[in-house]
Amino acid sequence: MSSRAGFRRGATAILVVIFVASVVASTAAVSTASPVTGVIRGYFHRDCLTCGGIDRYVAAKNVWCGWQDNHVVIHVTFHNRSVEHVKITWHPSYTIRMGGDHGGGLTSLQDTKLSPGQTRSFLVGQSPKGVPPNSALAVCKPSFYLVESG
Repeated sequence: MSSRAGFRRGATAILVVIFVASVVASTAAVSTASPVTGVIRGYFHRDCLTCGGIDRYVAAKNVWCGWQDNHVVIHVTFHNRSVEHVKITWHPSYTIRMGGDHGGGLTSLQDTKLSPGQTRSFLVGQSPKGVPPNSALAVCKPSFYLVESG
């Protein structure tokens, strides 16, 4: 057997080991993520008394809520259509069916910064107190608190 053939076999064996290790690692990562269940479509409330008008250049789409790992998750995709950097402070609000409103308090506020023209999606988790996990969601209604330049 030539040294070239031995080198090829050794290189092939190394590639197979690397491939198998990467498949095992990616499978482990996928299996630890829990699926999002009980998803409902939402709408983003744009009522913002202190936003100063810059909020009209921020689009909010792909809004939904669901349950993941005993937390309510709220998803929003923001797009900054302005020529300025913006800081968005928002409530990840939702309502539990046959229950109350959650995510609207000051401790729930989320800060998001976007560059001009930038689009980013956000997934925020909330732990509603006194609510059994996977309770049905009634309304998904995140909203602006403050939108400012900078």
